[in-house]
Amino acid sequence: MRWVRFLLKFTFICNLCFLFCFIVQRTNYAESLGSLTKSAAVLGFLVAPYINIATLLIVIIGLLAKKFRWHEVHPVIFVLNLLILLLQFY
Repeated sequence: MRWVRFLLKFTFICNLCFLFCFIVQRTNYAESLGSLTKSAAVLGFLVAPYINIATLLIVIIGLLAKKFRWHEVHPVIFVLNLLILLLQFY
């Protein structure tokens, strides 16, 4: 159970990097935040979508198989990851 909670938190950090890069790309700050954007883009655009899908599938399958309880899974982080996944598909 602890590894799933860690995976959810790590996925959330990757999703925050995705949101940061997503916002910076749509504003004029891309040039002034160049190195920071490049570093966050690796986690945000390359890692986040794939780990987000994998983590959400693991949690959903675990909940359906009753290996995890809903309150043990950090429901707020789970829902935020799900909402960010929808944005990633956009």
